[in-house]
Amino acid sequence: MTSQEYETPGWLRPAMAFCAVSVAVLGVLFYRHVSSHDDGDPCRIAITDSAGTTWAVLGAGPEGPSLLMMDKAGRVRISLAVANGRPSLEMFDQSGNARLTAEMSEAGFAQLYLADRDGRYRLQLAEDDSVSALSIYDGEGVRQFYAGVEDSTSACISIADPAGFQNLAAGWYGPGFWGPSLTLSGSPGSQAMIQAGCASIPGDGGWITRPVNTLRLYDASGALVWSAP
Repeated sequence: MTSQEYETPGWLRPAMAFCAVSVAVLGVLFYRHVSSHDDGDPCRIAITDSAGTTWAVLGAGPEGPSLLMMDKAGRVRISLAVANGRPSLEMFDQSGNARLTAEMSEAGFAQLYLADRDGRYRLQLAEDDSVSALSIYDGEGVRQFYAGVEDSTSACISIADPAGFQNLAAGWYGPGFWGPSLTLSGSPGSQAMIQAGCASIPGDGGWITRPVNTLRLYDASGALVWSAP
């Protein structure tokens, strides 16, 4: 068989050049679509449907990544983010107010907030290693109801007036006293307290445990005016 020198077809070289240019152009377009470094904007990837409607935007900035999800009108309805190591989730109403917020605080608390249509927090759930609590706020941002377990021996319910002053506290308190306790308060001092349990007091050779079942009444200055027994 006679060997013949292979010759490159004339159409192949222009085709290869066209492919190389096309790849370069697509790479530039993709780079500009993903990132806008020229004007300092963070990296952004928009997710759109066949009609060109943007449904989500994935981004990354100096503080961390984020994901925005939109409705048909282009309004942001859900936001996921990790900012400086703190994860958060927000859900927005049609007016753009964050109605639900879940996050990890700087102190390490896991928190959940529910807000009204004006964006004011009305309910908070919080949890930490030693704290599990529920707080309810009025329209002015004053906490008027609290229920929580603050450590292994203390649980309480607290109700406040519109000024935020605690009017009623019921709970199981310690250390030093174990048992249910009910306190009715009025500014400026406590006015009534009922306790039923036991307390530890210092005595000879150590601590002495004694029962505590008492009702005490105080005047407006906080001075004890009556107790039983």
